[in-house]
Amino acid sequence: MEGSTVARCSVHCLGALIMPKRTHLSVTEKSCQCNYLQRAADNPENPIRFDQRTSEYQFVFGDGRLRIFHCPFCGGAAPESKRSLLFAQIPYSEEDRLSQVLEPIKTIDDALELLGKPDVDSYLAVRTPEAENKAPTIERLRDIRYYGLSDVADVSIAERPDGLISWHLQGKYVGDQSPDR
Repeated sequence: MEGSTVARCSVHCLGALIMPKRTHLSVTEKSCQCNYLQRAADNPENPIRFDQRTSEYQFVFGDGRLRIFHCPFCGGAAPESKRSLLFAQIPYSEEDRLSQVLEPIKTIDDALELLGKPDVDSYLAVRTPEAENKAPTIERLRDIRYYGLSDVADVSIAERPDGLISWHLQGKYVGDQSPDR
């Protein structure tokens, strides 16, 4: 990596540049003014709940949850999520270190040889929805994960359909670190 320049922009930064609203389909950032979400969450008969750890309203159904970005009554934006506070931030120096470790890895077999037995060896399903003149698809890809390569990041390596790999880093779960809790 010496001599090369890595352009960096966090997801939050990219979101500010590309997606200034709650979701790419949001039409407003004006906050909910009618308090419907809070009243609904206070009613145990209603499927809407408030998750204090993330500051998110969610529809709860069975074992599932669906985050609510906008009030279904007035259309105003729900509170901004604090979910990112639950995960470690990966410093650029650690990103660079892990990038150097992962650079020579081109296949899953390379990863197993260089890094040893993964903590998780499984398959994930990548679902592509129906698009114009294309049927929906489901791809199964091998996914291996290493939790002990870094103090702040988990490493996931996925095998692409062409047999090569792609990898990503995810901040380790640290729990609720917000200052007001």
